[in-house]
Amino acid sequence: MMLRTPWMEVTWMARPLRIDELWDLSSPESPVISPDGSRICYVLCSHDRDEDRTRRVLWSVEGDSTYRLTSGPADTAPVWCPEGRWIAFLRGSGQPQVWLLDASGRGAVEPRRLTNLDGGAGAPAWSPDGRWLAFTAPSGTGLQDGPIVSERVDYHADGGGIIGETSSDIHVLEVATGWCRAVAENIRFCGDPAWSPDSRWLAFTAGPDHDSDLTLWTDTHVVAVSLDATATERIPRRIAPDVLARGPVSWTPDGASMLVTGKRDTSVPDELFRLDVVTGAARSLTGLLNRNLLRAAPGYPGGTPQVTSDGGGVLCCVRDRGASHLYYVPLDGAPLVALLADTGTSVSGVTEAAGRVAFLLRSSTSYGEIATLDRSTKTVTLRSDYSRLRSGPDLVPVVGEEREFLSSDGSAVHGWLLRDSGKQGPRALLLDIHGGPHSAWEGCVDDTHLYQQELIARGWAILLVNPRGSDGYGSTFAAAARGAWGTADAPDLLCAVDQLVDEGIADPHRLAVAGYSYGGYMASFLTAFDHRFAAAVTGGMVCDLGSVVGPSDAGLPTAREQLGGMPWDLPEKYERMSPWARVGDVTTPTLVLHGGADLRCPLPQAQQWHAALRARGVPTRLVIYPGASHTFVVDGRPSYRIDYSHRVVNWLTEWVRP
Repeated sequence: MMLRTPWMEVTWMARPLRIDELWDLSSPESPVISPDGSRICYVLCSHDRDEDRTRRVLWSVEGDSTYRLTSGPADTAPVWCPEGRWIAFLRGSGQPQVWLLDASGRGAVEPRRLTNLDGGAGAPAWSPDGRWLAFTAPSGTGLQDGPIVSERVDYHADGGGIIGETSSDIHVLEVATGWCRAVAENIRFCGDPAWSPDSRWLAFTAGPDHDSDLTLWTDTHVVAVSLDATATERIPRRIAPDVLARGPVSWTPDGASMLVTGKRDTSVPDELFRLDVVTGAARSLTGLLNRNLLRAAPGYPGGTPQVTSDGGGVLCCVRDRGASHLYYVPLDGAPLVALLADTGTSVSGVTEAAGRVAFLLRSSTSYGEIATLDRSTKTVTLRSDYSRLRSGPDLVPVVGEEREFLSSDGSAVHGWLLRDSGKQGPRALLLDIHGGPHSAWEGCVDDTHLYQQELIARGWAILLVNPRGSDGYGSTFAAAARGAWGTADAPDLLCAVDQLVDEGIADPHRLAVAGYSYGGYMASFLTAFDHRFAAAVTGGMVCDLGSVVGPSDAGLPTAREQLGGMPWDLPEKYERMSPWARVGDVTTPTLVLHGGADLRCPLPQAQQWHAALRARGVPTRLVIYPGASHTFVVDGRPSYRIDYSHRVVNWLTEWVRP
């Protein structure tokens, strides 16, 4: 790969970003390239100290010029119209509405609002003929008055709260007149719509039956938009019901097929399927790759598969060895091509036009830059330089050393060791455990785990391991922890720690463990079964797997797909996997951090763990962030994210003494 940048003074060395510098950090996201490939619109995220929130504003880069398009403070989901003059986007943080911007004015013309829906609108999609926008919107007003009654279990959602039984409508809006109408109503788990090439049909994902709340499964549907469609065509029709579809749908240029990320078996990675619109026949285009396609979600990289402008193939984000890489998938069945698969880099938010690919590129020293790939020359060009804001004369390298460790059964386990290479001798070591369990460390820096950078600056080493259950190492490896949480992956983590102690890198008396979500669960599990750690931090945790099934918004699907079955059928297995069964053995001083409105890993799990340690005299502290959802460490209030990292550092340095 050739890397070219117009900013010759850019440095790829980065001093550790200190925690409070999050206020000064700006980072791009959601790049979309114009139809002629000359301009890129993206969302620039910054942090407003006075209002304690993240600001999102639309910017554009054209050539070497970068300029602001909107004023924000909550502008997201930009999409170009087919002829390249207009950009539709969402504005608003609570109930966002669709707005329209004249991009030819370079931000000099104020955008105008197109919708005024009571419940807000979802991300807009332009019809290929440029006349219409399609988007989802909540059915009804979404307001609850009186008791919430539900026969289903999807009455609550992390980040949304106790919402009752909900559904969505799919709307189309004529841009010229503002005429808006619903083309599909009362759809559960409705995904963003995608237009067919002739602008006559919309494809979307939705819950397939009345029991979809038990599985969270969705599959692909299609509905007619054209006013001359028959009554039958205006009823959503399922396509390929044997494929569990996830995320937005794409169309092939001839309109005969749809492309969707999904799987036939929940034990295998997500694949790219080609679905025949008429017959529903499904064919996997990436099954032989044995790697997971990433669709993008809070805390996870990736992006929607993009059909190339020449119609010959699809651009996908594929997880391999932890990182998100860019692949080209030919539609004619030819072998897949890795376009960007460098160690220590991660690709997300991919779009393509006129042979030029735009995306967000992260690395071991960059929190994210807009970049382009010229498919003809294979040249990657950086189009933004937000990392330069952190440059200075006191640069110290943050060394991310790629490592492999041998587990207790002789299997190789992949990971990274982060440390200041200028310091010698054994040092304090933090074993930081990722979430999921099917997430993975990428070897890239991020603005979520700022405590890592702070600890490195204080002389610590950070160990990031991708144990069994992690994504990016094939289906067998990813499925190894299914029904064996804690018991399958603990040896991978502990053997890596042992190896660093044996090498003289880690001080055996100065070991700590931390993690969030599944990582918080594992931190608790390890301290319940092992006493080597001088301190622990568990965030967004669960400890009693049997009791989380009902309170969690994903409890039943997690039990079914990840834990091997229901707790009332497998009480002994749940006891083996639950740290709560051994909480009486914990002696490690533990900091417990949790969002007050977390419905994915509900707050009572953290309270239960903290109360037990307190009653037993184990040093512990509980920190609750009011109103914060499970993902607050990624997208919550900046002050909460800063406070979280400070508390991790303070707790570890209090109990892991020099």
